[in-house]
Amino acid sequence: MDGRVKAATGALFLPDSDLFSASFWHNFLTGFRNQSGGIKMKYMLLIGRICFAAVFITSGIGHFSDDTIAYAAGHGLSNANILVPLSGVMAIAGGLSILLGVLARAGAWLLVLFLLPITFFMHDFWNVTETAAAHMQQVQFYKNIAMLGGALVIIYFGAGPLSIDAMIQRHETQEEERHKMAA
Repeated sequence: MDGRVKAATGALFLPDSDLFSASFWHNFLTGFRNQSGGIKMKYMLLIGRICFAAVFITSGIGHFSDDTIAYAAGHGLSNANILVPLSGVMAIAGGLSILLGVLARAGAWLLVLFLLPITFFMHDFWNVTETAAAHMQQVQFYKNIAMLGGALVIIYFGAGPLSIDAMIQRHETQEEERHKMAA
């Protein structure tokens, strides 16, 4: 395979690979475990965490703006001046937790608590009569459902090997092993 084809297919990440070979797909589906120089899944998980967290951190900052508070109040949210900034704190805290991989499962639960009411109250497309606005709210609704799914995956699997949680777990395991050896 020449360099142009490798570049076009992304095969440059996989030295001497053929995109159409069985070994390529085996390595792809098993996390490139046998491919020296390939992308490791732990890095892909870190990149995924960064992308996922960025949505909540950046949108959470917007929850402190007067426009966002007014939008929520106009949508019928009582105490929007308190609840919208509070939801911003939840989004930022959950996003930072996942980004850094520190108490990531707790941060993901925080995002679930953030997403559930916002998804069903603010993006209630079934109550919108104007077609374009209803479609936009439907898109926002399903985007939030997808992010809710992502948060649930993090609750189940945790932040992965490149996280502060994993570093703490490795340290605790080493300490336990030292105590066992000393006893």
